[in-house]
Amino acid sequence: MISLHTIDGAKVDLKYVIKATSLCFSETAIYTQEVLALVLQNLIEVNPLPTLFMRTVIQSLSHFPRLIGFIMNILQRLILKQVWEQKTVWEGFIKCCQRTVPNSYQVILQLPPKQLADLFSKCPELKNPLLDHVLSFTENQRSHIPQGVMDVLYGDVNPIYETLHIKSEPKSPPDLSIDMKETQQVM
Repeated sequence: MISLHTIDGAKVDLKYVIKATSLCFSETAIYTQEVLALVLQNLIEVNPLPTLFMRTVIQSLSHFPRLIGFIMNILQRLILKQVWEQKTVWEGFIKCCQRTVPNSYQVILQLPPKQLADLFSKCPELKNPLLDHVLSFTENQRSHIPQGVMDVLYGDVNPIYETLHIKSEPKSPPDLSIDMKETQQVM
């Protein structure tokens, strides 16, 4: 399967490579969870990443859901390899993050601010659930998220963020006196 991914796309139509990899996936006696994990482990070392790499990652996860932890590790490594520099692989990365929510939240939070904003522009439905996830963190946990990432998550001005992170001066207790006119109107 590795050699299929390293075929020059300029020389062979990718649809034939896709068909060939699909045939590999249908051979479940040969392409077990362990074998696919090994294939992915080897493919991530190829530079540049194969065009169909993320397609294979997603297919592997579809066939073997127990690979989720391994796939999260692959996604983290892709961030270190600056996956966004390869358009097709970046689009696959985003699709994989979508399909693995909420497991992918920790990975998404590791993206640089510019790439996080790009991810949200392509997949806006991820922003609010990720924000809810971050809001469930303790203050200490949130303090480990880079400020640029927080800015993308919250936007320029966000009162929720300010109340969570800015210590305000104590407010005076609310006025609990009863307005007699309002009381008489109710009666």
